[in-house]
Amino acid sequence: MTYLTPVLVFIISYIYLFFLLITCFSIRRTYHYLCFSGEYLHQFGIKPGGLLEYTGNFLSQFFFNSAFGALIVSASLTLIVIVGIQIIRRLSPEESIPLILVVIPVCLLLLMQINSIGCSGII
Repeated sequence: MTYLTPVLVFIISYIYLFFLLITCFSIRRTYHYLCFSGEYLHQFGIKPGGLLEYTGNFLSQFFFNSAFGALIVSASLTLIVIVGIQIIRRLSPEESIPLILVVIPVCLLLLMQINSIGCSGII
């Protein structure tokens, strides 16, 4: 049952993002283009959270196609679910894992994706 949850989250989030938020990915890809140079990486390396921002810029390069954008965001949401399941398994040794605790943050992130200004979203 716990292996079914990440698969369902991936499928549902991919369908949701691809068919309902298809314009968000085309808007996001026009904001920033990534340069592959040492100076550009150094600009992000000297400030806090810069490496995370650099990674986000790298991943947003794949939003040229809405299918790839939905795939990347769905994969990151699935990773959140997998990490959440692993955390719950370590905290509760018995077999009954309340999987709703893992799915709620993903659902909230998907809702925040709709309500963001200009579809620029959290993820």
